[in-house]
Amino acid sequence: RDPAVDPLLQNVWWPGFQHWVIRKLLSRTQFLTTVSEGLAEHLRTHYQRPIQVILNAPMRQQGEHVQAQHFEQFTIVYTGSLYPQQQSAAPLFQAIQNLLEEGILNPAELKLLVCGKDGALWRSWAREFGLENILEDRGMLNHAESLSLQHGAHLNLLLSWNSPGLQGILSAKVFEYLQAKRPILAII
Repeated sequence: RDPAVDPLLQNVWWPGFQHWVIRKLLSRTQFLTTVSEGLAEHLRTHYQRPIQVILNAPMRQQGEHVQAQHFEQFTIVYTGSLYPQQQSAAPLFQAIQNLLEEGILNPAELKLLVCGKDGALWRSWAREFGLENILEDRGMLNHAESLSLQHGAHLNLLLSWNSPGLQGILSAKVFEYLQAKRPILAII
């Protein structure tokens, strides 16, 4: 669903060596599976293996999920890490700021709940738009707690990116959010 060596993120040491190791591991496979044609093309280019694209693959449960009720306030939830150079919640903050200024939303009835290691970045975005009062940062949580927040959300937020060198990546977060059966707002 996403490559071990991402050409945009450049988040591994010695990518050439990483590709060599992966190529060695995959040399014994009959074929690979992936979730999109864009990703298949990337894998074909780097690993010269037959690829089978499986669209709309069935989702399986990822552990036990606590059935959660909606939060009392309208709550937008983001769980996980950020790649600050690739993702931004600024469009969401701008839209919320506009709706508050126009009196369409009441700040007392709205919460943006985030968890993960990037609380400082979320706080800086909220401060930039004068929305510190709606942000709740829960910090680092375990996976079960994160899933529980997703299930209680009115709206789960997905922040992603696109790259000319690689298309078709599906974050694991997509599948967690789909399992929560709550609306998803994707900002790419």
